[in-house]
Amino acid sequence: MKTMVWMAVPGVVWTCWGCKDENGVKKGKDEPWVVEIKSFERDELKVSDILARIDTVELYTDGKAMASIGDLCFLDSMVYILDASKAVSAFNLRTGRLCKQIRTVGRGHNEYIMPNAIASGGGWVHLMDFSGRCILSYDADLNLLHRTPVDFMMHDIIPVDDGFLLRACLNFI
Repeated sequence: MKTMVWMAVPGVVWTCWGCKDENGVKKGKDEPWVVEIKSFERDELKVSDILARIDTVELYTDGKAMASIGDLCFLDSMVYILDASKAVSAFNLRTGRLCKQIRTVGRGHNEYIMPNAIASGGGWVHLMDFSGRCILSYDADLNLLHRTPVDFMMHDIIPVDDGFLLRACLNFI
């Protein structure tokens, strides 16, 4: 994750490097870089307002492999990462340490087939299983609390107070 953030920062800096003022003249290195947003209430947003808020956390996987990140969510001081290997990893944001990793692939009650979205809400972490047509709800320690069957395939999930908002997969033939 640290690599991804550091790769994004040079892209933003490189983009702003070629910024010009309203007369088409490149700004000097001592002048503040400004991004103009027509509908923004202040009419401008300094690049330092954006870059000053970028933070990195080095994650320690303790030797457990992680594939490319598919989705992530936050709950309190934890980040939950769903990767391409179908593993869900829970990291402490303060220390960067791996607290728990689950990879329960299968067709059993506490297993999933093809998870493709993860979200937090109501103090729980919810994992959407696309092929298994269900939503698995876990506590903060990734212990299974509830399995909600769904009668259709879903692409994304948003927990709300009284359930979930789901984006369905519609196939037209």
